[in-house]
Amino acid sequence: MATFGKTTATDVGRSQGDLIKRACRFTLIEEADVQSISVFLGLIEPAPTGVKVAIYADVDSKPDVSPLVMAELADAGYGVFYRVVTAVGRLPPADYWLAWKTQANGWSEGRYNQQAGATKQCISAVEGYNDSWGGWTNRPDYQDWECGIYATYTPAGAILHTITLDSTPTGVT
Repeated sequence: MATFGKTTATDVGRSQGDLIKRACRFTLIEEADVQSISVFLGLIEPAPTGVKVAIYADVDSKPDVSPLVMAELADAGYGVFYRVVTAVGRLPPADYWLAWKTQANGWSEGRYNQQAGATKQCISAVEGYNDSWGGWTNRPDYQDWECGIYATYTPAGAILHTITLDSTPTGVT
């Protein structure tokens, strides 16, 4: 298994409401079968009750209109990377936007972690948690940071081996 995105969390926490989705642009360097997307949800009480994740293709340094891969995890919690298993999706090497939105638990916010990144590496837009994933035209806002989100994948064409160990001892008298 390999990853692309940001696999570490920082100590800089930001709030994000129920009506915001966010994505960060990262480069996938090889053809890959995506298995899951993990996002860091910072400490806040009460914790978000759900998280949705998606992968968007990059078109002219912006996320495309529709996601290529998406998944949801109910009962998200906080304070760690939460892994959301996706249907396997094969992606060619390219730039992609790893996106998420949280369902807050009465506080109208969730927490995420960020640190300085490349110019316009992160984008947010208005979109409700229960709304279908859509484009990024509703009040888009770019930021020069990267957030704790990454995808786990198997390189395409990788040969997976199953090893069976024989537990019968040899040379024992």
